[in-house]
Amino acid sequence: MKAPPPQDYEEMVVQQDYEEAAKWWRLAAEQGHALAQHNLGDSFYNGRGVFQDYTEAMKWYRLAAEQGRWSASCELWRMYRSGVGVDQDNEETLKWFRRAAADYAAGILVPGIFGICLSGTDVILDPEEGEEALIWYRMAAEQGVSGAQYELGIMYKFGHGVPENHMEAVKLFHLSAEQGFSSAQDSLASMFYSGQRVPQDYKEAVKWFRMAANQGVAGAQSSLGKMYRDGEGVPQNYLEAEKWFRMAAEQGRGHAQRDLGELYYYGNGVSKDYKEAAKW
Repeated sequence: MKAPPPQDYEEMVVQQDYEEAAKWWRLAAEQGHALAQHNLGDSFYNGRGVFQDYTEAMKWYRLAAEQGRWSASCELWRMYRSGVGVDQDNEETLKWFRRAAADYAAGILVPGIFGICLSGTDVILDPEEGEEALIWYRMAAEQGVSGAQYELGIMYKFGHGVPENHMEAVKLFHLSAEQGFSSAQDSLASMFYSGQRVPQDYKEAVKWFRMAANQGVAGAQSSLGKMYRDGEGVPQNYLEAEKWFRMAAEQGRGHAQRDLGELYYYGNGVSKDYKEAAKW
C-alpha cells in the first residue's frame, strides 16, 4: 500500500489519550530513553494515564536524571525539598540541586534553563542552597530568562540571600514583566502602587496590573478593580471595577468577593441587589 504524501500527515489529528501515551513512553523508557523516562515519571506524578504513584514517578525521574536529563533532576529536587512521596531530605535536595547545576555548567542544559527549573518555588531557599541558587539565578537572569529575573527580584525585595535592595528588585521585575511574566507584572505594579521605596506611580501601577490581569492573575484583577472604583490612576468607573472584581471573585479571591458584594449592597455603579451582595 502506497504511503500518503507528507503533506497529508500534517493534517492528521489524534485524540488525546494519556493511557496510550503512557503505554508508549513505558516501552521507550524501558529501553533507556531519557526523555521517555521523564515523561513517564510525569505520568505517575500527575496520575495521567496511570494510577498516581509518587514512588514510580521518583523511580523514572531518577533513571532520567542519571542520564543527565536536567528536567528530571529538577523534579527530584522539588520532591525531596517538599517531601512529596518521600521524606524531606536536605542532603538529597542539595544533591539534586547541584546535579542540575552541574548539568547546566556542562552545557547539558540550554543556556538559562536552570532559572526555569528554579522558578515557581514557593519555599525560601536554605542558606547553603541559597548561595548556589543566587549564582544560577543571576546567570539565567543575565541571559534573559524571565522566570529567573522574577525570582532574583524576589530575593532582592525581601533580602533572601542578598542585601535587601528594592531598586534592584524593581529593575529585575521590569525586565521580567516586559517579557510577559505575569507574576513580575503583578509584583511591579504592587510596588508602584504602594510606593515601596520607589516613587508612587498609579499610572504605572494600572499599566502593569492590567497586563497581569489580562493573563488571569486574580490579585491583579482585584487590584485593578479597586483602582477603577477609587479613581486611582484612571477615571473612576464602577462598571470597570465590577468587571475586574467579578473576574477575581470567580477565581476565589476573597478581597474581590468582598468588594464586589459591597458594590451591589450600596448600588455603586450597579443596581442595588442584596441577594447578589449576600452571594459574594
